[in-house]
Amino acid sequence: MRALHIALVAGIVGGCTAFAADRIGYRERPVGGQDDAWLARHSAFGPDRDVSIIAPPGGWGRPLRIQGGRHVRIDGRNELVGRMALRQQTGSVHIANARIFMTEEGDAIAVASRNGHAPDVTLANIVVGGVRGTRAGVHSDIFQGQGDIGRLEINDLTGSSGYQGIFLKGTPGRAVGSAYLNRVALSHSGAALGFLLWFGDGIRKPGDVAAPRFPVYLNQVYVTPRPGEDLSRSIYPNKGVTDAQGRDIGAYSTDGGRTWRWPPAANIHGVVIAGPPPPGFYNRRQKVLRN
Repeated sequence: MRALHIALVAGIVGGCTAFAADRIGYRERPVGGQDDAWLARHSAFGPDRDVSIIAPPGGWGRPLRIQGGRHVRIDGRNELVGRMALRQQTGSVHIANARIFMTEEGDAIAVASRNGHAPDVTLANIVVGGVRGTRAGVHSDIFQGQGDIGRLEINDLTGSSGYQGIFLKGTPGRAVGSAYLNRVALSHSGAALGFLLWFGDGIRKPGDVAAPRFPVYLNQVYVTPRPGEDLSRSIYPNKGVTDAQGRDIGAYSTDGGRTWRWPPAANIHGVVIAGPPPPGFYNRRQKVLRN
């Protein structure tokens, strides 16, 4: 079956700098055939094997599910690709140059070690759109750590979500060593039910369990709130949330809502800027993966 071309539109139109993920153009991929065969060859690896995966021309459409491997590196080559689920890696995960448009509920990128290891995770030059979920069903995210993570580093990520964005629970079994976000732009789309940034569980009501406060470092992080709301409904922990010692860890603004920061007990360093980034922010270059 003849492969069709995929077009990616970055949604910076008419002077509007907000990334509009719902305007990403994509095609439905053919069922079966070459796509399934390629995915099958990249699905399971031994715990000591280093793996390098390079997207084929035209990318892939179905979810890429990778079980095992030590250091796993994925280069999307700026092709439009399906979502990725990685489990039981023992060393590190590095994903770069990926354009992900979701056509079903689920996480765009999920890393779940759950094997006694806490792999370091790096995301670089990533665009995600079409994420959607429901409160009663699938809680879809742009990125979620579904197992322990060592160092998380996210550079040059643009994403739009109808549910949640970057979700780091931080509790035992989903612990995070540290998180670094550099040049990240997030916005709501669709039903827009959840938070775009979630940095560790806190306590708002009796019965809640607070996560240890892992360090988070922010640089040029932009979040566009829902129309008519400020960022307190898009970032977490927010007002009224405390840590296990009862200390305030909720985000606040001192400049009328333009930037948001956290108290020292939250261990979140830097600010989140409300609204879209400047136009030059979207000038991306393909990241070179080196062995």
